[in-house]
Amino acid sequence: AYWLTPDYCQQLTVDDDVATREVKLGRSLYRQALQRSDAQALTQALGTKEAELLRPTVRRFILEEDGLLLLCSDGLSNNNLIEKFGRDLPQKVNSHRISVESAVESLIDLAFQHNGQDDISVVLTYCAVSPQYPTVLNLGDMSSSKELQVVNLEQQTALTPSLPAEITTTNDKKPETTRSYRDWIRALFGLLGVVGILVGAGAILLATQWILAPEGFQKMRDRFFPSPDPNLPESSPTEQELPDN
Repeated sequence: AYWLTPDYCQQLTVDDDVATREVKLGRSLYRQALQRSDAQALTQALGTKEAELLRPTVRRFILEEDGLLLLCSDGLSNNNLIEKFGRDLPQKVNSHRISVESAVESLIDLAFQHNGQDDISVVLTYCAVSPQYPTVLNLGDMSSSKELQVVNLEQQTALTPSLPAEITTTNDKKPETTRSYRDWIRALFGLLGVVGILVGAGAILLATQWILAPEGFQKMRDRFFPSPDPNLPESSPTEQELPDN
């Protein structure tokens, strides 16, 4: 694994081989250990032993700047290809000149050219930890676009024919007439509703009085609607009989 930035290339992991083991145990220097015939032989790796026998070395790595996290096999890392040719890659990806996919393809092509005899596996991740600052707007372009819109609006206004004054006046009066007609209809329905409520309330009052106090209801009816007196004659004489001569 490698951590690549525009300024440096840092190797994060090393193979657990015989040379590394001899250096950790203090038995030899690294250059001397590389002279051994079994210096590149792995002492532990995934798939060669059971998981209980593996002793991985784990360290904490803090990301302080934007960069590329590269995981690769020996087909790419052999002969120090990453240290030699991987310095320009983070700058190109960070400036969006090439994509991450294009960067992976370029690393695979590089491995085929120099280490084609070994298997090649590449995993690349772009890690952005820097805050995204707001970009400054170009007010000059905005003002020019506004002026262009104003010019287009003036041209459209000049090309649009003016309507007659009579048609404009008629269109302006239509909403007012419609509004006044609606207001008159609402007032009429409101008045009819009030009259209906009063009539209904009076009918309920008369029915209640007729049930609870029939004598008072009879007096009130005789007062407003008097009945003719049966003792009075139906008609009074208007003419007197004259004696016969």
